[in-house]
Amino acid sequence: MITKNKKLLIIVTLPCMLLLLNACGDDDSPTPEVASRFALMVVTDPNTQAGLLIPFDSLGKTIDVNTVSNAVSIGRGLPAGISFGDAVYNIYNGAGEIGIAKYQLQEDGTFADEEFIVGDNNSRIFEITSETSGYYINVALDDKAIQKFNPSTMERTGSIDISSAIDPLLTDEVEFVRYGSLKAMNERLFAEVQFRDAANGNPFDSVFVAIVNTATEQVEGMAIYEGERFALASGSSPNSRFETFGSDGTIYYGPTGYVLLSDFADWGGHLIRINAGELDFDPNFELNLDGEGILFGINFLQDRIYSFQSDQATLQPGFSNQLFLYEINPGTLENRKIESWPAGSFLSGVGPLEYEGMIYGFVPKDENWACYRYDPATDTSEKVFTLIGGSPTELFILE
Repeated sequence: MITKNKKLLIIVTLPCMLLLLNACGDDDSPTPEVASRFALMVVTDPNTQAGLLIPFDSLGKTIDVNTVSNAVSIGRGLPAGISFGDAVYNIYNGAGEIGIAKYQLQEDGTFADEEFIVGDNNSRIFEITSETSGYYINVALDDKAIQKFNPSTMERTGSIDISSAIDPLLTDEVEFVRYGSLKAMNERLFAEVQFRDAANGNPFDSVFVAIVNTATEQVEGMAIYEGERFALASGSSPNSRFETFGSDGTIYYGPTGYVLLSDFADWGGHLIRINAGELDFDPNFELNLDGEGILFGINFLQDRIYSFQSDQATLQPGFSNQLFLYEINPGTLENRKIESWPAGSFLSGVGPLEYEGMIYGFVPKDENWACYRYDPATDTSEKVFTLIGGSPTELFILE
């Protein structure tokens, strides 16, 4: 276990850890094009974090933000949103307002800027489970409820009251409530509830996850991970991938760790889980980097969990930690470094992306960014495409 610190400990909201694709070596030859549809969120102005949403038809090519003609301007491209079907749902609209902005892919391969649901800066997270069902947080509307919306019509459709899980935990120390993560699978919605004191710290030595049955809209329980003050997720991005589901519905959380505001020395990564059908964290499961490294996002593929990790024990000045791809066996908790994956940089708060049985991510290369992918079947990595200009914050898969 990480040593407890009774002072204010928080997870660092990852300002910019880049989304990453897999690859190996320095071979710059592009891979053959893949017939599919994708979109890339790119920050082009590091001062304002304004950027572009760029649709493209296939992998295996170079994308130059200075020459693309079909991009949509985004008021802010970091953090980014998620894709569902053939649309991208972003945290910011073209004007930089916070909420859920829908960008619908058109037949001509461009995006249409469609409806917008006003959001809340305290918890910029949402989840989509079907074409007509989605969930989001807006504590300005209700800090003890999960809001519902229809992703097709982009209309708010009501809310789910979770006060029965929150009220018993309120004390005089709790000044306000916010949320750090919102994920759903198998009619179960997992919402990380973050209690905050007057100094914006956690007044408890515990982590809390409310579990809601989406079919009945009833609270099943509140899972409590005792003995730690870290947050499971930053609460600022629905695409952060600090959590992932196993095939049976077990949810894994990969919190980066926790850090004293004035000192980056007490830092460490965890991997913890709530088993399918259970209402509390598994007391017999924990991967703890124990101050020997930092964990930046996870994703489940087949029977393994993939994570971007830094082998440095502390956060470096300017967030200059190099990141590597690791494979975690949840049965044995073996944490294996993928040697074929090139070193990356800490730039946007996004973990590994899974697509068609492979893991993807971005790494810096020749003053630009390269998208790589890792194939577990061959234990090899390769470059997929190059981005020229700007910094990528998410690769979207459009179905």
